[in-house]
Amino acid sequence: MNQRLVPLAICVAVCLTLAACGQDPDQSKSAAADTGVGFTVGFDTAPATDTLQATADTGGAGLDAAQSSDAAQSADATLAADKDATAATSADTLVASDAGGADTSGGHLGSPDASGADTGAPDATAPDSAASPDSAASPDSGASPDGGAAPDTTATPDSGPPDAGVAPVVPVVRFAALGDTGTGSEKQYLVGKALAAHCKTNGCDFVLLLGDNFYDTGVADENDKQFVDKFEKPYKDVDAPFWVVLGNHDYGSGGAGAEFMKKDHYLKYAKKNPKWVMPAEYWHKLVKHVHFFALDSNSMLYGDVLKFIVADQLAAMDKVIAASAAQWKITFAHHPMRSNGPHGNAGCYEGAKTALIPALCGIIPLASGKGVEDAFNKLVCGRVDVHFAGHDHGRQWLKKSASTKHCKGVELIVSGGGAKTTSVESKSKGGFEFNPVHFQDATTPGFFYAEIKGDTFTGYFVDMNGKKSVVHSFKQGQ
Repeated sequence: MNQRLVPLAICVAVCLTLAACGQDPDQSKSAAADTGVGFTVGFDTAPATDTLQATADTGGAGLDAAQSSDAAQSADATLAADKDATAATSADTLVASDAGGADTSGGHLGSPDASGADTGAPDATAPDSAASPDSAASPDSGASPDGGAAPDTTATPDSGPPDAGVAPVVPVVRFAALGDTGTGSEKQYLVGKALAAHCKTNGCDFVLLLGDNFYDTGVADENDKQFVDKFEKPYKDVDAPFWVVLGNHDYGSGGAGAEFMKKDHYLKYAKKNPKWVMPAEYWHKLVKHVHFFALDSNSMLYGDVLKFIVADQLAAMDKVIAASAAQWKITFAHHPMRSNGPHGNAGCYEGAKTALIPALCGIIPLASGKGVEDAFNKLVCGRVDVHFAGHDHGRQWLKKSASTKHCKGVELIVSGGGAKTTSVESKSKGGFEFNPVHFQDATTPGFFYAEIKGDTFTGYFVDMNGKKSVVHSFKQGQ
């Protein structure tokens, strides 16, 4: 590890650049003073020391490991350190071995009160079990000694032959997504109120929380009052669990994201509050016919220079994404691959700010987001159907015809207006390349709402006043 810290002197200086260039436009405070501690402690607890494994269930779409009870899951959820082991794991989560005893049982997803079951849905579907820990995957009594898990039948809700004249049940997953929420402001509470109302009317199985959940420097510990003021109170009426990834502000250092040890505070809080679902800094969950992959893009940002920080995540998530046989694959992280906001496009973050010197675009270590671009090219582009992100404070749904040039075949959605807004560009300039959109707005905070019914994805944005954007829909593979 000491040899790996040789680049620290360089990176501390680079982090000063990140604080100046990559910080949210509406944050004027410098992060430079915080970065020293973050690097020293962060590297000792960086994901490179974690051992993450996920082995695919050989039962096709069923990647979730057999679970007999919440208690049994909690006892056995930590994954083996042997990266080649094929013993059954909890496919609900990819869990770091140093995650501070985080609850990896999937029990957080199993709260009947937070299921967000299909309420008021006009279509006839089976009860929505998205919030449960894949309870349909019972222990396989005939499993071989290698611990192979029974197939996850939640992905095939109508596995038996249909009765004569009865149409097969079409699986439906409904959820919302929003990020950059952690202000505790009136606007955050208004978005929370609109989210609660929309979920009550339309149904939400869960909510994707896309990072920067606590401005400006994350939380101090799992008992930090910010959890109450910036999470529990704003969303008290949202009857659904929140699936959490972290952003650069959650990782401290004034937004530079260098205090990697802070992840433990969020993992410990997840054990206290089942509504906050975060079993590890990166993890995955299969819900019916949709497989969700939670990524830690903050470490990817640093992976541009310090590759060991992100190496374990890339290896583990690459393996589980490749093994997934789900009909739909969706990734979500804090940082975007492409965005028309002030932060801009990965590989050229802050590109719109280099209008006078376009040649600088993409060459500044860490701040350019080259590490994020490289990681997404490995895990996301050409491999999943949709990627959700925040970071830029607005609402954007980019056209796939344009994103295919940069991230083949992936619908790119930025929902970072959960509490405040900045701006969006409408044309290319400087080092920034504009992305054509179905919809974009940076005047009013809000969230994204999606329904995946069979082979069709339908979605739209809702602002804090309850106003919907134009609905857009596409079929699998289109």
